[in-house]
Amino acid sequence: MDKKNEEIDKDWLMLNLKSPEADGEFERMFSHISVSENKEGKRKTKENLRILFDYERKMARQKRQGIAAGMAALLAMTAGILLLISNNKLKSQLADTPSWTEITTAYGESRSVTLPDGSTLWLNNDSRLLYPDRFNDAQRQVFASGEIFADIRSDASCPFLICGNGSTTRVTGTRFNWRSYPDMECVEISLISGKVSLETKTSGKDLRLDIRPGEIVKVNFDAGSVTRRDLSEDYVSWKEKRVLFFNDMTLEQIANELRRQFSVEVVLGRDALRSQRYYASFVNDESVSDILETLGAGNGLKIRYENNIYYIE
Repeated sequence: MDKKNEEIDKDWLMLNLKSPEADGEFERMFSHISVSENKEGKRKTKENLRILFDYERKMARQKRQGIAAGMAALLAMTAGILLLISNNKLKSQLADTPSWTEITTAYGESRSVTLPDGSTLWLNNDSRLLYPDRFNDAQRQVFASGEIFADIRSDASCPFLICGNGSTTRVTGTRFNWRSYPDMECVEISLISGKVSLETKTSGKDLRLDIRPGEIVKVNFDAGSVTRRDLSEDYVSWKEKRVLFFNDMTLEQIANELRRQFSVEVVLGRDALRSQRYYASFVNDESVSDILETLGAGNGLKIRYENNIYYIE
């Protein structure tokens, strides 16, 4: 297996640990674990075989089944030695592998997590984080999906990496907001302080961007477009209060965001509605009805609420 495929497999496994396909993938990975040669074990096995052959010559006049029983016993002992060597090697390799913890948030829920290096991450609603019980000396890597506000402990010699949705955000010590849900075709980073670079693929090409403090950078994976704009104070204040910013978002994307924020269902009556784009911000804890009525004003949208479902026509 080449290095590139190993990295792809690792990323996939970290983000799909609960998937039924993960069992087969782990089996395949374990089958590739090498068992180092044990010279002392081979020497002892040869010595046991020599003793057996001497015994066989001395007991040549005994019945064949007696010798067969001795051979079976020795083979069982040899197999046990080899199995012990393999198990000890596997245990050693597993002991060097960090243990990963998965944290998730439901619709309308947020929570904070303190990482092994003392950094703190806040997960917004419908988000997922995988992190190890310890970091290595080369890098501090986590896997994420959704929206995360990060306050990363500074360490220039050991960068912090957030991997998810086909992108890698590299940090040396900073405060920033990272956003990339599975239903989004983009990744968005809002940098408050410090230094961040974004590495991803757009239109099949590698892309690396440096982000400046006070800037929001949004990369569209499919179109390959990059947009930059100034960061407002309220934009990343979702840890303290509910804030919603719809910057050039389609009505379908807004419906998904309302589901996550309010744990309600929003149904769009016609396909044509899905592609309508909006610019709006809501920072005063508005309700779903308030938000939808504001968006629909002047656009001819009709909002109907029934059985905890909002219908837009």
